[in-house]
Order: sequence, then structure tokens, then C-alpha cells
Amino acid sequence: MPGNQASAVPQGDRQRRARPEFEGDTDQPAATRGRVEKVRRLMWALDSRVEGYTLWEEYESVHNARWSHAVELPDGVERKKTRTGMEAYEGEPPQPWTYKKADDAIEENDAVQQFGAAPPVLMVLALEKGWPYSWHTIQDLRKDVFVNCEVDRVWQIVKGDLTEWFSTHGKNKLLPGERLLIGTPGIGNLVAAGSYLLYQLLHCDAEKIQVVFHCFGGDDVYVSDKTTKRVTRYSDEDMCVSELRSLRGHGRNAYIIYDVAKEGTPPPRHFAPTSGWGMIAVPFPRVTSYDEWAKQLQTARIIVNCPDEVDVKAMCVWITRDETKEKQAKYWKGVKERMYLLGPIPRHVFDEEAFRERCGAVEFALQTINEGTVKEHFSRGGESPWYSEDPSHKPVKVVREIYAGGVILFNAPISACLEERTLERLPSVAE
Repeated sequence: MPGNQASAVPQGDRQRRARPEFEGDTDQPAATRGRVEKVRRLMWALDSRVEGYTLWEEYESVHNARWSHAVELPDGVERKKTRTGMEAYEGEPPQPWTYKKADDAIEENDAVQQFGAAPPVLMVLALEKGWPYSWHTIQDLRKDVFVNCEVDRVWQIVKGDLTEWFSTHGKNKLLPGERLLIGTPGIGNLVAAGSYLLYQLLHCDAEKIQVVFHCFGGDDVYVSDKTTKRVTRYSDEDMCVSELRSLRGHGRNAYIIYDVAKEGTPPPRHFAPTSGWGMIAVPFPRVTSYDEWAKQLQTARIIVNCPDEVDVKAMCVWITRDETKEKQAKYWKGVKERMYLLGPIPRHVFDEEAFRERCGAVEFALQTINEGTVKEHFSRGGESPWYSEDPSHKPVKVVREIYAGGVILFNAPISACLEERTLERLPSVAE
């Protein structure tokens, strides 16, 4: 839970309204800072191709990431003033999310009445230097990560694996488990879950987890050593294998986050945590190639739901936190209109170019589906596995839901608009 971790924000500032990211860090004009940053990133990316390149500042940067959060205000004058019903604040939320068990899964316990402050709608972790997924590119990517309850739930599951492992370690040698994270393409599970897990793992007891591997398709591996408080980058597979063997040979405990930032193959065999290490794979949307890997390791899948409307509104409030209330409301209105068409997928509703491109892809998908695929993917029960490379999946999202005390998984239309259009095109499906 975030409330258990050390925050980079003074506690006295916990409820102070969030300022623009890194305001006042330098006296340079914004345009100059942007050019300097791009040059720095280019030179850094080129220099760090050296194998075993040590990044001293990056460890502290991630460890001391800055917290902010967005909350939904209760009915009243203040809520009306915001025009969105939400406000963004600096610091960790005073009230975290709570969870309950459903079958063997962990789910948010939204039925519990909270005393005092309400839990957040959204948490935000920001880094001045950016997160590891941006370290191996010169693109100017976002420096903040959105953490909603679904992303925090992933950490709760991983933390549960580690807790069970630590409690039995040395007795029956129970492994911490391998996990495969699956979600609808575009919801940001790669960026948010991978980065959030890294942050939380760095705050775990260093006597239990000494090293965290953050891998990007095997081409770039960042090894965070909690003992020396440094990050080492490896860009050669042989060097990475050597480091893995060295750590295992010295009896150190590690956790592997295997992100696939671009289309690729499953983790190589040497990444399999056969020596008692934990691992989670965050695949590129094309997940078919992971099936055999997951089957061999008996990997358990974690299904991440799409953000809901309230989550996306909170993201809008955070993005426009330095704007007037009128501009915040206007921005949210535009995003809500896109969301009606394409669903609550951040990648497609926040970016105009991505929105137009996705509209074209969805239009093509609607023309390719038939009654068979609609009945297969738009109904509960009997759905095929989630394979997002199938064009007919463009209008569909994967859903995890609690039913009768257990968890069920199914595919559903990604938005009300697309469901209506599909049924209009194939009216017999609705019969």
C-alpha cells in the first residue's frame, strides 16, 4: 500500500493542491529546458549502450518518486466549484484502497464503509528523469504514471506471493510464483503496472529482496541493486545471462519484471525464475506467443480491467490540474465524447492522432466481424481466449467480474456506441 511507503513529499503538504510537475526546478525557459532534455536523453541513450553501464542517480529517482492523488469530492459547494467533482492534491492519499478475497483472487472491497477521508480515485507517481520504459528511447514520454485500483491490485497480488514465499522460505521452498499480466490493449498496463511494481519492490525489505530486474524484451535490462542503491544497464543478452547466474550463485533473492515495450517474443528461457525468484511478464498486446511459455511455467494470469469513467475523469483532472476549472471541464467533455465512441482506453482518448487512427481500425473491424464472431466475443460464456491481434477484437474488451462470490472472465463490447453499431449491423444477434 502506498501509505506504508516512504514518500518524497513532506507530510505537511499532503492535502496541498498539486502544482504543475516539477514547477520551479530551474530558471530556464520551458523551450530551452525541452531542448536540453532531448539532447541529454540522446547522449545518455548512446552512452549507456556500454555493457554494465551504471546509473547512480536513477535508483534514487525511482525510489523517491513523487506522489499525488485525485479524489472525488462529496456533494456540496466545493464540488460544484470544480465542475468535474474532483480535485488533485500532492502527496500520498490518507486513505488507501481496501481489498477482499474472491475465490483465489484479490478484489477491491468497495462495500466497506470508510471512516474519515475517502480512498483516492487515482494515484500518480512522477519522476523528473522519467521511468525505465523511457530510458532506452529518446522520445519525450510521460514522466508520470497513473495508478488506479486495478494497477494497485496487481501489486497486492504480487505482494501476497512474496509474503507467502517469505513466510515459508527455507521450509518447503515455495516459489513466489510466475504471473502473466493481461489487459485490453491501450489501457496502459505496461507503463503503469511495470513502473508501479518497480517502485514498490524497491521499498520491500532489502533483506528479503535484494535485486529487481526490469527487462524490456531482453534487449534492455535494468538491474536495481538495493544494497548498493544503483542501477546497472545491460544491452547484451550474454552479459545479462552472466549477471543472472552470478546473482543466483551468490544466493541473492530477486524479482523480475519482464516488460515487452514492442512486439516481441516471450521471455528467454534464462529469465525463467527456476531458482526461487518471482517474475511477472507484461506482454505486448499480441499474447499468443506467450501461451506455451505460460503453460510450461504454470503461470497464473492476472486480468486487468479497463479504467472506468471515473478513473478517466480523474486522469483528466490531473492532466489539466494547472488549468482553470472551465478548461478542465471542457477537456473532460472532449475526452468523454471520445470515450463514448471508443471506450475508456487512455491511449486512444487522450491523443487526437491515436483517436483518429483507432477509429479507422475499429471501423475496419466492424466490417470484418460476422454473426459467429459477435456471438463468440460479445456474450458471456464460451468466449475464445483473448488474442488482440484478431481484427474482430478491436471493438471488444476483456472483463473480470465478481459473480456469486467468485471471479468470472468474459469479453464485452468496449463501448455502448460500438455495441449499438454491431447490433444494428447484425440484428439477428440480439434475438
